[in-house]
Amino acid sequence: MYRSFSGYCPTQDKKTTIDINYKDASDTQSRIFIRGLISCDYVKRGGDCSLPKGCPIRASAPEELRG
Repeated sequence: MYRSFSGYCPTQDKKTTIDINYKDASDTQSRIFIRGLISCDYVKRGGDCSLPKGCPIRASAPEELRG
């Protein structure tokens, strides 16, 4: 499941949006999705991200979604 999150990107020096793939980690008692990889249009278009493992937008997104 993909969810979009917006925030300030220091690499681009502006507010932007990324998509995060939440992976299903459900069990028989509850539905849980764990934060996974991100998709960033800036990088997709060939931009060079100075913080690929420390994206502040990804860091501010919840680690788990329950539903």
